[in-house]
Amino acid sequence: MSDASSVNPIRRTPYGNKVVGNVYGNTGDGVLSKLTEEEIEELRRNLLAPEQYQLMQLHRRLDELESPDAQLSSISKYLPEAVAINARKGDKLSKALAQTFSRTLDVSVQQDTETMVEGITPLILPALRKGIQESFRSTRNAIKWALQYGVSFQGIRWQFEARKTKRSFSEVVLSHTMQYRVEQVFLIHRISGLPLQHVVADSVKAQDGSLVSSMLTAIQDFVQDSFGTKAEEGLATLQVGELTVWIEQGPKAILAAVVRGTPEPELRKVLKETARSIHLQFNAALTFFDGDITPFEATRPILESELLSHYQIPQRPISPLFWTLVGGLALWLVFLAFSFVKSNIYWKDYISVLEAEPGIIVLEKGRERGNWYVAGLKDPLATSTDSLISTTKLDPDDVTENWTSFLDQSDEILLRRANEFLGPIPNEVSLSIENSVLMASGSNVPKEWQEKAREKAQFLLGIKNYNDDGLDVFDEVAMMADEAALEKKMIYFPEGAQEVDSTHQTVLADIFLSIEALLDQAKMGHKNLSISVFGHSTVAGNDQENMLIGDIRARSVVSELISLGVDEIGIIRPVGMGAQALPPVEQDIQSLYPDSAQIPQYNSVTFKVVIEGKSWD
Repeated sequence: MSDASSVNPIRRTPYGNKVVGNVYGNTGDGVLSKLTEEEIEELRRNLLAPEQYQLMQLHRRLDELESPDAQLSSISKYLPEAVAINARKGDKLSKALAQTFSRTLDVSVQQDTETMVEGITPLILPALRKGIQESFRSTRNAIKWALQYGVSFQGIRWQFEARKTKRSFSEVVLSHTMQYRVEQVFLIHRISGLPLQHVVADSVKAQDGSLVSSMLTAIQDFVQDSFGTKAEEGLATLQVGELTVWIEQGPKAILAAVVRGTPEPELRKVLKETARSIHLQFNAALTFFDGDITPFEATRPILESELLSHYQIPQRPISPLFWTLVGGLALWLVFLAFSFVKSNIYWKDYISVLEAEPGIIVLEKGRERGNWYVAGLKDPLATSTDSLISTTKLDPDDVTENWTSFLDQSDEILLRRANEFLGPIPNEVSLSIENSVLMASGSNVPKEWQEKAREKAQFLLGIKNYNDDGLDVFDEVAMMADEAALEKKMIYFPEGAQEVDSTHQTVLADIFLSIEALLDQAKMGHKNLSISVFGHSTVAGNDQENMLIGDIRARSVVSELISLGVDEIGIIRPVGMGAQALPPVEQDIQSLYPDSAQIPQYNSVTFKVVIEGKSWD
């Protein structure tokens, strides 16, 4: 009998129960040796297919994990759940990421400030607006109460109370006018009854949060057990002496507000909104609460915003004295405002005048010690500020000025400097500035002034050059010389002769030219010119006869000059002198004529020129 090791095992195959030989390689004469290769391969697939499929899946999974995109997709899939699990276990993740988030925020603010401001503004502005409104409202009420009660019997009584209790007057007023005030706010975990956060108003003695929350939980459980109410129908209001506890039930937390006084219904809406906001923001912390209240420290600002108060001023008649004081104060404020606005307008007008004035540069302006103040640079030739301020309605006593001298180079100031430096300037002269060049123009300008102006102009500050090509010069010295030359001329007449004969034509022509030159010079120099033609006579006879002969001789000469072309008839005037005021004669000439009546000068026509008009100094 053979042992068991020699027995061929029987295997269940797709071909039925067959002996396939020894699986350890001892084939023997079994069926396995009779199978074809195809049948063996089919048998192998049937036996190893599940294991091969699993290996293929593992290889593909490994390939996917090695791909960056696949890794990111996998991480994003499990990251939220991992963060939630970590939050339930503690705050290690938040502490680890705090520094990274802080640096990221710093970089973001530096690179894109506007976007950060736009993102934060909707969150900050409502809180700021609410705080500012509350501050203004409180200040306004305090002032109003102080004014109303400060001058009344009630106000005097409250002032004594303030001194007695060593409190401020406004505190006493508020204590008598308070309608309600939220003194404490509790946030309690609904399931465990543990206090999550507790805030207290200023000047309020704080209670033990754990004790109060335990009491509220116990009372609520008592109400539910005694009256069979549902869990969601918890206690809503609790009255304790002067205090009212308003309770707002939430699915995971309870909000309780301790109120002194009579609260308004609007407060209930505020509590509901606060409870809803806390459940939205701290849902995860409330859901997975494990006794750690650290995450709820962030609820403190929210709960502190609920420490509201409301004051109501009692309706009572207002003292007439109050209205008198208020009216007087209002009139005084209106007067001050009107005076300030009016003075400010006048001041702006004065500054505009100063800034537009050549030679004045305003460097500082403003208000100093109750007066207007202005300082800057001022050219000595600039218009006086006293005259400028007189053009406005500003009171000079209200203005303090501090000017430092300097030399302005503007054209207008340069022109003023030139007029002062070259003065006195004849009325005929006109000065102008072009590109720092002083231009002088005018007609009939005295030559003496022209020469002095040329000498002085080269020392004028700020002037590059001096040009007087536009001057039409009048030479007064030459005019005086022509005057002297004409007065030396004479036309001699034979004794007893009365008419000018042909022998004097050359002398008359010379006299005509001298008169024409004088007339031209007089017109140029704006002079008044008069020429007297004196006729002299010394014939033997009476004075009347001599006067007549002299007059005829003078008229004869004037007539000849007019015929030559002298058209200024009113300027030339014939005068019969006779034997009066005879021309001076030298001694040697008198010795030649024993009879003085025969001296040529005593029977002649002479000329006297009179020039009137202010000469240039």
